[in-house]
Amino acid sequence: MYTDASGIGCGAVLNSSAEPRGCDGVHRNGLHINYLELGGVTRALLSFRHLIPVGSIIRLRTDSMVELCVMRAGSSRSPVLMDAIRDLNDVWSETDVELRIEHVSSALNE
Repeated sequence: MYTDASGIGCGAVLNSSAEPRGCDGVHRNGLHINYLELGGVTRALLSFRHLIPVGSIIRLRTDSMVELCVMRAGSSRSPVLMDAIRDLNDVWSETDVELRIEHVSSALNE
C-alpha cells in the first residue's frame, strides 16, 4: 500500500487490484504535513479494510521519514502527532493486520 498526503488531500493505493482512494482536504489547510501523512494511513486502512483479510501483512510505503519513525516508535513528543498515532493505532488494531513500513522516495511515490 502506498500513501501520500498534502495540504489539499491524501491518497492511497492498495496493490494493483484496488482502485486508488483519495480524500478532499479543504478543512486541512494549515495542518502540519506529518499529521496529514499519518491521517492518510488511517484513512487508507479504513477505506481498504473490506479488501484486507484479517491477519494480512501489508507493506506500507511512505515518502515521509517522520511518519515512518513515529509509526515504528508508536509515539511522538508532539501532542498533535500523538493524537494522529492514537487514531491510527485504533484503526490498525481493528483491522488486525501487520504493517511493514518502508520508506520510498517522493519521486517513486506517485
